[in-house]
Amino acid sequence: MRPTASLLVRILSKARVPKAVRVNPAAQPVLPRSKQPTLIDELLARQKASPDTFPPNLRVEQLPTKAQWDKVQGSIKKRLKHVLEERTSR
Repeated sequence: MRPTASLLVRILSKARVPKAVRVNPAAQPVLPRSKQPTLIDELLARQKASPDTFPPNLRVEQLPTKAQWDKVQGSIKKRLKHVLEERTSR
């Protein structure tokens, strides 16, 4: 039998470990995915913070919001979304 990690690890009950040795890591708050900043948001923040040092060949554009899409006619919306997806995937 070869030694594996599961054979080498022992699970101790909490009562057997002295309180002075226990380490309780601080829980870090986790943001929901919807509230995490996107890459575009971070790049726009960098561009506003220091426009002189931001690379001039890097062009950052935000995609339209849902409220802006509501104003577009249904017949045009599908073609426009396809064009925007093509441009952003490059």
